Amino acid sequence: MLISKSDIDDVKGRHELAAFVASSGVELKRKGRYYVGRCPFHSPDNTPSLVIDPQKQLWNCLGACSTNGNAGGGKGSSGGDLFAYGMKLWDVDFREAFKRLGGTVRDEIPPPRPHLVRAGRGSETIRAASAPADMTPTSRAPRMELFSRIVDHMTTELAQQRRAQEYLESRGLRTRALWRAFKLGYASGSVAELAGTEETSEVRRLLVDLGILAKDGEGRVHERMKGRLVFPLVAFNQLPVGLYGRAIDESVDPHHMFLPGPRRGLFNWNAARRSKEILVVESVLDALSLVEAGIGNAIPIYGINGVTEDHKELVKRCGVSSVVVALDADEAGRKATPQVLALFEKLGVKIAHRLDDVIEDADVINLLRIQHERQRKEYFPGLGEYVSLFGLTKARAARLKPDCLVMHPGPINRGVEIDSDVADGNQSVILQQVTNGIAVRMAVLYLCAGGAGLPT
Repeated sequence: MLISKSDIDDVKGRHELAAFVASSGVELKRKGRYYVGRCPFHSPDNTPSLVIDPQKQLWNCLGACSTNGNAGGGKGSSGGDLFAYGMKLWDVDFREAFKRLGGTVRDEIPPPRPHLVRAGRGSETIRAASAPADMTPTSRAPRMELFSRIVDHMTTELAQQRRAQEYLESRGLRTRALWRAFKLGYASGSVAELAGTEETSEVRRLLVDLGILAKDGEGRVHERMKGRLVFPLVAFNQLPVGLYGRAIDESVDPHHMFLPGPRRGLFNWNAARRSKEILVVESVLDALSLVEAGIGNAIPIYGINGVTEDHKELVKRCGVSSVVVALDADEAGRKATPQVLALFEKLGVKIAHRLDDVIEDADVINLLRIQHERQRKEYFPGLGEYVSLFGLTKARAARLKPDCLVMHPGPINRGVEIDSDVADGNQSVILQQVTNGIAVRMAVLYLCAGGAGLPT
């Protein structure tokens, strides 16, 4: 099947060449408008001969690759684009490089799942026939290649595990196109089988080193994420460098798991390339749920203390200018929110603490009723102070964009949360909101409860 130009351009658009080259082990330094480094395709390279043009997204080796007559595209290339580098790095053809870089070859028949056979008559030991040889990395970046293969294998496992699929659906994550886009997978335990039992196995050693396999007290190897949905965390070159696992059975402990060591990689980081404002949430599932609901700029941190160096680099690399922090509404989330905001503020992100600082940028103003009967005096000194800080007065409403919607669930404390003239004005949809409120709630509960006939 031919690969279309639009698909090729899409893959290129999801990668930055310099980040991809750096991930293969090349140390790059800025020199004018170029990046330079030691070429990994010949040795020695005493004078850095690899040059990358970040504007054109092209690379070139001015050393041995060129002098040996390997100019032009293909696996022998001394330069070219993202695909030319990948083909040379992995020693593969264009089609395979396209797939490894995240491209989808349509109508391609997936490789068969390795056949599991019993090793010996009456034996309970199970192994994968010829699988270890198939998993052995062949490229110049074996860790990166093997990690990608494991993610692909787990994606295949999810397609065969109905119970794991049902868990996703029970969380409202029904769109299978999103499962595929984010390469969601399931850890069934088969990776340990595919790695073989030989202590000298290079595949097994690498998987233990990556943290995908773990050893128990007696030296036996098992799959660390077994029994969990797996969400790849990717680097800026779009390749997986970390995993987050969520148990589908509440009896499996811990429910949440990452690979050992510092958190690496991000989930949905490409959202920051599409929008200069990102919505920071507490977990991977929170972010995916928002993407499912059409809020595509959600990016998770990893718990209340989970802002990593990759998050900081994301802000700088993508020029994020505004961050909305929406952590869980529990006590831990409320305490952590100011700390998370302060971290992003140090990176130059616009952080607003006053309504008047952001009201002109708002698309929707959704006000909540002051429940006098539930307020304690120490938390609510007076109505006058509330109105001055948070009330949607006529003066504030005059600063709203013409198409900004004004909402309120009702009943309204007129003159407190909102001025009467604003509540009844042209930008208010409060009457429609209240009229449709019960029907919308019923529909949402129906969908959350697994309403029949839903599209997938």
